[in-house]
Amino acid sequence: EFLEDNAGTIGQESFALCRRVLKQVVEKIGMGYFSPPLAFDDPRWTSYRLAEVLPLELEEKQSLLALRNDGERLRHLYAYLQQAA
Repeated sequence: EFLEDNAGTIGQESFALCRRVLKQVVEKIGMGYFSPPLAFDDPRWTSYRLAEVLPLELEEKQSLLALRNDGERLRHLYAYLQQAA
């Protein structure tokens, strides 16, 4: 069963950092890991892919992937990246 996602409010600062980190990850592990097309300008695609590749605990990763709101997912990822920096 497909669940409907919604964009929510996309914070530009959180989206910019998440996009930048994901681009760095793609450069490091290679584009072959990701199915084309790469959609770095899409907050949903960026947030799902980043949640997929970050070294998160499985429960945390699952909770991020289960969020139906892109803005909320990006905010959580942004907070994680700020804490990890």
